[in-house]
Amino acid sequence: MTKGTPPTDFSPATAQALRRAGQIMRQTEQGDVHGLYEACRGALTHVADVDACYIGHYRGPNRVVIPYLYDRGKAGSPDVMSFGEFGLSHWLRTWSKTYTFSQDRGRLIHAGKSFGNPLVQDAVVAPLMEPDGTVSGMLAALSYTTERFTAETVGVVEWLARQLRRAISRDAEDTTDLDLVTAGPDTALDRSADLVHAISDRLGRLKLQVDQSTVALDAGDGEAAADQLRSISLLCERFNTELALLATEPGAASGPQAPLTDREIAVARLIVLEGLSNSEIASRLVISEKTVKTHLSHVFQKVGVSQRSELRYVAGAMVLGLSGSET
Repeated sequence: MTKGTPPTDFSPATAQALRRAGQIMRQTEQGDVHGLYEACRGALTHVADVDACYIGHYRGPNRVVIPYLYDRGKAGSPDVMSFGEFGLSHWLRTWSKTYTFSQDRGRLIHAGKSFGNPLVQDAVVAPLMEPDGTVSGMLAALSYTTERFTAETVGVVEWLARQLRRAISRDAEDTTDLDLVTAGPDTALDRSADLVHAISDRLGRLKLQVDQSTVALDAGDGEAAADQLRSISLLCERFNTELALLATEPGAASGPQAPLTDREIAVARLIVLEGLSNSEIASRLVISEKTVKTHLSHVFQKVGVSQRSELRYVAGAMVLGLSGSET
């Protein structure tokens, strides 16, 4: 079985739907996370009686951003929520396995804020598992009817969660261009400016669609105007998702005291202790050079420096447990 191919224990119709979803994910334009989410939802609703679905990503120790939600065929608003130790988000992160409604009669799904709560009567929530075993998010399928989901549904949600995580990781690596992260003094990335530019770009695209619909209305072409308005509605859904992710992505609001991840610490240590270049770090950690640049930009943002030489004095003392005399 090739990578990404649905297991043979799926029914032929389900396997075909999953293969199609996988193909759409692979062909989705780089950076189009909303398109990846749509592919997941399309497959879910095709093979199971799903009333609602959502996708979430963890941010920090106790927050989760929900950039994508569909409830009974309608898009919902993105949300950012805090969670405690007795809810589903904490359980998923702790146990790193799929949650099903039947395992506890829905206690976890109803413990915290749940979309459709208390309507949810069946659920499958699969973790988005990173290669190092950490859980970065979740894909959830919800039903408002009891005992709606089968073992095949569980397999479908888990398969889609794996494909989604891989596609998001691939996009993040392929589209991250951090050539500005060099040893120069003026290379710190301005996250506020990035967000302003992203919002401006999206508003500009919306305005273009509005202008085109206005032209069609002025010309008396109601059909063309209706098409433009439908496009505007879809753009609003897409931008809702994208802006929620942009505003909450790691490093978007990080200050000097934000903690580093294990991989960011590994990258920083190789710079501080051994003075390795990005290509040397990539070889040592068996990752791509683009991924090294991504980690390094996060280190810069979190410890409040703008060049590699400063890591020796700032990161070493703050997060690496190194004294100023170590070499």
